[in-house]
Amino acid sequence: MKAYRRLVVATDFSAGSRAAIGAVEAVAGKTPLVVDLVHVLEPISYRTPTATLWLELDRRRREQADAAVHQFRLALQKRVPRGLRVREHVLIGAPAQVICRVAEAARADLVIVGSHGRTGFRRALLGSVAERVARSAGRPVLIVPVAGAHRRPRR
Repeated sequence: MKAYRRLVVATDFSAGSRAAIGAVEAVAGKTPLVVDLVHVLEPISYRTPTATLWLELDRRRREQADAAVHQFRLALQKRVPRGLRVREHVLIGAPAQVICRVAEAARADLVIVGSHGRTGFRRALLGSVAERVARSAGRPVLIVPVAGAHRRPRR
């Protein structure tokens, strides 16, 4: 297996994202590893008479995301204790585009994203950030499913 040195790990704090921690552990070799841990907040529209309310909501969302990314980092460092450097990013924008931009800027060897395991109508309706990243990243992308999410139902 190729030794990866620079990873981008995207998280939305879902079970699929937490499964990505195991993927980082699996691809971590003996060489030092740099991980850019990315969470993307979708923008809130400020075109409203109560803009201060939206600004406060946005500030709280940012604080919560910063804290959650830090907790994700600690969990990652617990699983991959040696030779790991983690950079935390909480950014605002369209998730797939922002993840791809971070991957490009970091010159990532691999992008790891979790999958919610949606199929059929739910996937068509909601779309898939993981799929858009895989199509647009211009580098290898590992999509990590939630355990058991993609199994066929028993008959």
